[in-house]
Amino acid sequence: MPHGQLRILFAAPVWAPSRAFGGPVVAAGELVRRLVAHGHIVDVLTTTIVDVHQRPSARSRLGLVDGATVHYLGTPLRYRWMGITPTLPVALARLKRPDVVHVFGFRDPVTTGTAAWCRLAQVPYVFEPLGMFRPRLRKVVLKRLLDATLYRGVARGAAAVVVASDRERDDVLAQGVPPEKVHVRGNGFPEPVESRIDGDLRGELGIPPDAPLVLYVGRIAAGKGIDHLLAALHALPDAHLVVAGPDDRHGVAPAGDRVHVLPVSDEPPAHLYPQADVFVLASEGESFGMVAAEARGIVSSTRRSRSTEQ
Repeated sequence: MPHGQLRILFAAPVWAPSRAFGGPVVAAGELVRRLVAHGHIVDVLTTTIVDVHQRPSARSRLGLVDGATVHYLGTPLRYRWMGITPTLPVALARLKRPDVVHVFGFRDPVTTGTAAWCRLAQVPYVFEPLGMFRPRLRKVVLKRLLDATLYRGVARGAAAVVVASDRERDDVLAQGVPPEKVHVRGNGFPEPVESRIDGDLRGELGIPPDAPLVLYVGRIAAGKGIDHLLAALHALPDAHLVVAGPDDRHGVAPAGDRVHVLPVSDEPPAHLYPQADVFVLASEGESFGMVAAEARGIVSSTRRSRSTEQ
């Protein structure tokens, strides 16, 4: 290998072309793209999960995404974005030994198994919990129990723990991870694009020209603050709420005469931001609000909840 070139392995529960699980897939792809641009060799181990609606393929396959070789491991079983991949040990054994591994996610079989393999093989790895390190929202007691047993070695064995904001760093430190091991690194995201009006969103949805249009982009899921937006809509009798994102089928159902849910798109909905009067990210907690950064790169009028300000 050329001097300075690294062989890097990423492990993640889902990967492109999946966009159903929010910003982490976008952030990981941008990170990989830039590593490849710097001349490094990148492999990715992941599942065949695309979204919560489709059954993942039980057959493994290879793909080339952003210059990285992606090993989509057959996933006969899954729960939400957590896929069971029986061929993970075989895939790890067949790969050329990486110089470093990036474990991208927490509490799923692919990342947990890869981190355990790294500790056994004495391969250094970076652990990035994606804002999930502190148990919250659902099954908190179960998560705490598993974190103290099955998952306890993931953070302890990592050479470094990478977080996307000071807020996430505080969450990780509160769980007992040594401060010198935790490093803040903001997510990478594509360059800002020129603001342009593409299409007639109001006309397509039957929204009056003078009605305030509030835009939410992201997963339709508990903890994303959509319930707060629906409550606020009652206080704004003329406003319309447009929700663009995949339905996580868990905890929230946006509905109403002035609520418009758009289908999932393969690409970021850049054309929607300029047509909204205001974009709102109302999540109860985000390690790094990718859609806020995305919106900021297109339009200047955004509103975020206090918990996403960092």
